[in-house]
Amino acid sequence: MLTLDESIIKKMLAKATSSEAFYSDIFAEQRVATSIVLDDGKIEKISSGRDSGIGIRTLFEDTCHYAYSNDFSGSALLELASSVSPRGRNERSRSMNLMKENPSLSLPIEKPPSEIPLKTKIRLLQQAENAARKFSRDIKQVTISYSDLIQELYIANSNKNSVSESRSYMLFSINVVATDGDSIQTGRETSGGMIGFELFEELDIEELSLRASERAIRMLYSKNAPSGRMPVVISAEAGGTMIHEAIGHGLEADL
Repeated sequence: MLTLDESIIKKMLAKATSSEAFYSDIFAEQRVATSIVLDDGKIEKISSGRDSGIGIRTLFEDTCHYAYSNDFSGSALLELASSVSPRGRNERSRSMNLMKENPSLSLPIEKPPSEIPLKTKIRLLQQAENAARKFSRDIKQVTISYSDLIQELYIANSNKNSVSESRSYMLFSINVVATDGDSIQTGRETSGGMIGFELFEELDIEELSLRASERAIRMLYSKNAPSGRMPVVISAEAGGTMIHEAIGHGLEADL
């Protein structure tokens, strides 16, 4: 749980805007993540970790000052605020009473993944692999990936607003490789979203695995597509990704 001393936050904002800076804001974040990879019946990777940090920004005339730290001690945070306050200006004290706001969109987390035992998560991967391999003898490799992330956010600004929010992200993917000895094809299925571990109450893991296997086998025994130029209809599922990779990266330049 991301816990912040609101009295320190108020002092940070007051210190950052005590000169002629006209605006400042604070962004704090904590991430708790788990990642598991099962490959050919073996757990190849388990990683988990916790990462947190805080940043403060000040706007002064036509310049922006920004500093960040992962030290949440009171003295470190006040020093952080001092580092972004414009120096050599008229100092003035400023009271700072924060009004807590509610996020405009709230996604409740019914089952936080951080509270689910690791062995329960591993069992899901094993269940998915067993289902994928049963589809055909031509299935030679199955890789299952699981990841979860709890993100806790806190934002406060010199306009005397503050807001906090918890978000949960889940991702479950199945990659199947099939071969007839000459050709190799793959099938992949993915599910996830901004949801808690209740995802797996809605998701049929065996059906997801079978779809990945069926796709790999169907590709393995399909005829070659005709060559040449022809119109293409892109489905909504991954059309945006294809367009982004084709032309989007060139538009990301900071012009």
